[in-house]
Amino acid sequence: RHRLVLTYDALADDVKAETVINRILQTVALPQVNAVPQQGHSVPPVVPAGAGANGR
Repeated sequence: RHRLVLTYDALADDVKAETVINRILQTVALPQVNAVPQQGHSVPPVVPAGAGANGR
């Protein structure tokens, strides 16, 4: 909660950070995650930025 910065308008209207967080949690759906990977939906390996063709 220490990273949530309210606008001056929100502060003037006495909006609490907890209220904003609760509203976000009510609005945004939880992600749907399967425990078993589905066939055909593999994730390609991540290559670090600046890595050349030889992987260094």
